[in-house]
Amino acid sequence: MSTDLDPATIGAEIEHLIQRLGALGESQANSEAQELVRLLLSLYGAGLSRMLSVIRTEGGGPQAVLERFAEDGLIASLLVLHDLHPHPLERRVEHAIRSLQSHLPPHVTLNLVAVTHDTVRVRATFPSAGGGSLPGSFRAAIERAIQEAAPEITAIEVEGMDGGPTGALIQIVRRSETGPKPS
Repeated sequence: MSTDLDPATIGAEIEHLIQRLGALGESQANSEAQELVRLLLSLYGAGLSRMLSVIRTEGGGPQAVLERFAEDGLIASLLVLHDLHPHPLERRVEHAIRSLQSHLPPHVTLNLVAVTHDTVRVRATFPSAGGGSLPGSFRAAIERAIQEAAPEITAIEVEGMDGGPTGALIQIVRRSETGPKPS
């Protein structure tokens, strides 16, 4: 996103589009477009409000403020959306895995294998030769933790979930709301 955008020009363009929407009459598309604009303004307004609150209350200088931004779910998601998050993708995923580790049975270890622009690979290891397995709730927890830390990730691959280190690869792929639904 360009930092040299002219707010007056953008404001005029928005006003023009709102007038064009109004000229469409009471159509379903018009109502939905206006609701979309209202929701987006609410989301960004809440994010800006939280940012100002952090700036007002955070001591420790600019780095401390950025850390608080990164910890706040709403602010962090808006920063990710615009590729402005203060932490790189791999760091966010590593943090999510470390945070999740304390909620897993002590004999299970999660390790980050790889991160690409849209895929994360994690390995679940079990200390015994007989291996082990994790219930579905742990699978969901791994997926949720990674998606919250890195919403731009579209595929999460977890090795060793069933049967220990040599177990099958489980791939969790998020489907878009408009994409095909699983059968």
